[in-house]
Amino acid sequence: MEVNLFAKKIKKIRERQRIKKLALRILLVSMLILALLMIFLSALALRIASSNKNSEQKISLTKSKITQFQDVESKQVYLVSKLGSFANLLKLQERHQAVAEAIFNMIPDGTSLQGFEVNEKGTIDLVGNVPDWSKLFELFKRIREQTTVQLKVAQAKVNRISFGKTGEINFDINIVLSGTNQ
Repeated sequence: MEVNLFAKKIKKIRERQRIKKLALRILLVSMLILALLMIFLSALALRIASSNKNSEQKISLTKSKITQFQDVESKQVYLVSKLGSFANLLKLQERHQAVAEAIFNMIPDGTSLQGFEVNEKGTIDLVGNVPDWSKLFELFKRIREQTTVQLKVAQAKVNRISFGKTGEINFDINIVLSGTNQ
């Protein structure tokens, strides 16, 4: 009778080898999965980098387009501000024209003006002469009754009345106009 003591040992060794082979296969499959995962992540990183590069190129292109329009924008801002100023100037010009028309409508024929001045307070100084008293009274009457669509006499003050060398009557009058469209 032969006793085989190695059968148990051989069985144990075969079992260990099977476990080692299984562990090796699991390790190889894990390494393969890990390699595939790394390849996938690398490809994804390359794609993201490419997308970022394209986005940066688009951003730089847009920046250059914006820079090209910077001169146009500054000109537009300048023109808009000038148009606002111009609108104010037109309003002032219309106001000054209305004042001049109102004053010259008050002055009767034959009146000679030596001075017509509007000061900072809005007071109009009229300096001139008329040939006789009737023209002076007509001037006073027109000042008292003067009303236009835009302006009316709010206040009038005679500063001086004197006689000239040739018999004319000199006057110095301050007039304040009030406007309905100020």
